[in-house]
Amino acid sequence: MTKGRLERRLAVIMATDIVCSSRLMEADERRTLDAIKRLQASIFSPNIDTRGGRIAKLMEDGGLVAFNSAVNAVECAISLQEGKRDFPRTLTPAISTGRLGVGHLVRRWQSV
Repeated sequence: MTKGRLERRLAVIMATDIVCSSRLMEADERRTLDAIKRLQASIFSPNIDTRGGRIAKLMEDGGLVAFNSAVNAVECAISLQEGKRDFPRTLTPAISTGRLGVGHLVRRWQSV
């Protein structure tokens, strides 16, 4: 059996989610999904890319994003909150970006 090599690197993880997404989906599923798609395409992804983040996991109502810098993660969280102001309040789900964590990411590389 060949053994793989573990590679570790320090990262800042930002967790985001849509506030009350279950309630919003229950009230109007199509409208909520459309609003989430618009937020992801026009605010979420561009702000993450601009600040050097990498989307680790994206779900309908949230995501996990890795950054190499805590400053970039905080700037991204602020810009997400500011960016959603451009959408009409009645059409915009609230984005929660209050959770940042620092830790090691482990990636396993297979030996050739």
